[in-house]
Amino acid sequence: MVRFTKDLIKQNKLLMKIYRFYYRLVATIFWNIRFFLNRILRLKNIYACCFVFTTLLGRVKKNNWGDDLNQYLFCLLTQKKIKFVPFEQLLFCPHIERYSLIGSIIGDFDLDNTIVYGSGAITSNPKLRGTPKKVLSVRGPLSRQVLLNHGIECPPIYGDPALLLPLIYKPEVKASNKIAIIPHYRTLESNWMENDWIVSLKRNYELIVIDLSKYVKWTDIIDSIRSCKVILSESLHGLIVAESYRVPSVWIELIPHNMEWEWDFKFLDFYSSIGKENPKCYRIYEESNVEKMLQKAKEWTPGTIDYDSMIKAFPFKLKGI
Repeated sequence: MVRFTKDLIKQNKLLMKIYRFYYRLVATIFWNIRFFLNRILRLKNIYACCFVFTTLLGRVKKNNWGDDLNQYLFCLLTQKKIKFVPFEQLLFCPHIERYSLIGSIIGDFDLDNTIVYGSGAITSNPKLRGTPKKVLSVRGPLSRQVLLNHGIECPPIYGDPALLLPLIYKPEVKASNKIAIIPHYRTLESNWMENDWIVSLKRNYELIVIDLSKYVKWTDIIDSIRSCKVILSESLHGLIVAESYRVPSVWIELIPHNMEWEWDFKFLDFYSSIGKENPKCYRIYEESNVEKMLQKAKEWTPGTIDYDSMIKAFPFKLKGI
């Protein structure tokens, strides 16, 4: 019954708008009460605004590995106690210092009194509210231009924080000839596996599917990507992890993603941050030549990751690096 209700809401735009409105309303009330109590109790926490799903106790629920990574990565990189919260506006505690971390969340919450590190925009023209206390870095040059267009100072320091993963987690994984497909979570709701292209790939190659919404340990996703010969991903963080661990990858789109925002924006933003200009997305629904696509993987070269700048701009005292 619950699953049926969720599917019904997703298929109706009006119901989705109503659902999002009430979700944000309830979440805003809940988190502001928590902030208010923390202020009374004088608890000293760092608050990170991310695209995360939480329980009423504040624990982050497994939902999407790229978003959930905020919890795992930053807790390993710093000794500070971080509270991860959704990006609702903090009405009762406007003076609490917040950090905006992994995710295409610039424009999703009030930026006042916020320190931005590695976040990105989802579109070239988001509706920004407030002014950040400071911008340390952003995901890429396109996100920087968004801030500059709104009169917000932003240094030319780029990099999604997930690029820092190899500095703290270095798995010894046996290489294989496996090819991995990493679908976007919206694709998983469709019948994408019935595509002739997928059938052909499964027939001729050792193929695995990495579902970023299903994992036991957060490191399982990295281990799976590291073990593959080629990564075919329409998930941004699937491509980011592949790049950071030097695994050949191809940016693909399995089904048309006709969304309200610019679908390619975040990918172009990321690729330009590592020196890969004008990257091409291989759209499976338009051209399904398997060999041609795999040739792109053979031509893959690693991008340039400016670790020195990312580490220098890191907002907390680093641990173990």
